[in-house]
Amino acid sequence: MLTIEDIFYSIFPLENSKIIYCTLDVYHHERSLLYIKLSFNGESRFSLFFPDVLYLACPFAWHGADFELAPSSKCKETLIYGGFPEIYIETLIEKKRAYLFEINEPRKHIQIIARSVEKITNF
Repeated sequence: MLTIEDIFYSIFPLENSKIIYCTLDVYHHERSLLYIKLSFNGESRFSLFFPDVLYLACPFAWHGADFELAPSSKCKETLIYGGFPEIYIETLIEKKRAYLFEINEPRKHIQIIARSVEKITNF
């Protein structure tokens, strides 16, 4: 069975990640589903699908797709900041249902906590 690290590093790092344009394509709050469209030179390349989104902090669109997989301790801190009960957070992390995907740069801070990430190429 693939780990989250296997899945994450099969997608990232992306070639030309600094100049990729990211757009929040679809976000279903009720279903906790997020799709981010990645474009290069005005042409859509693929989407990133995040299932079971628990926390989302990002603008509608931005340049740069250099996501990192943050340590579970930072995921926990972010969920506490988001108001989740600590007992619930422990269970999510222990059962591997919450991972923090982030871009952390001086002028850009994007955080997505979700169960996983997938690369969708046929849309």
